[in-house]
Amino acid sequence: MARQQRSTSLIQESTRPITQVALYARVSTMNNQDPEMQLAELREYAGRRGWQIVEEFTDQGVSGCKESRPALNRLMADACRRRFDAILVWKIDRFGRSLKHLVNALAELAALGVKERARAGLRNARAKGRRLGRPRVIVDASQIASLRSQGRSWSQV
Repeated sequence: MARQQRSTSLIQESTRPITQVALYARVSTMNNQDPEMQLAELREYAGRRGWQIVEEFTDQGVSGCKESRPALNRLMADACRRRFDAILVWKIDRFGRSLKHLVNALAELAALGVKERARAGLRNARAKGRRLGRPRVIVDASQIASLRSQGRSWSQV
């Protein structure tokens, strides 16, 4: 019973709108690399959507393969405290140091109710009445039968 209640509360949390976000940027070396370019684009993205930026987390001169990245560690701790609804990252390789780390981190964030932008975008599109997926194609079955009877291949049809 407790397990069912927990999963229900996670589902309810994941449907709330995104209002507060955290930004994460990382550059591997200190020379000639500046996280400001990443942060500027993320600020603009958040601003266009009316999201409040709770905090910007930046790791400078820290390789993605390092086991410990101070700003990322603080970001994950703040996610546990539910300080924000979503995390914006300029590029996924700035966040995940390996596929294993990325999958584990995303699972942890999902369990905490920190949303993925794609899911939020899909919900928003559905709410506005947009149809998702490829557009439907109207097919004339008699024309297909006629082309096949003429010896046309399926790729030609």
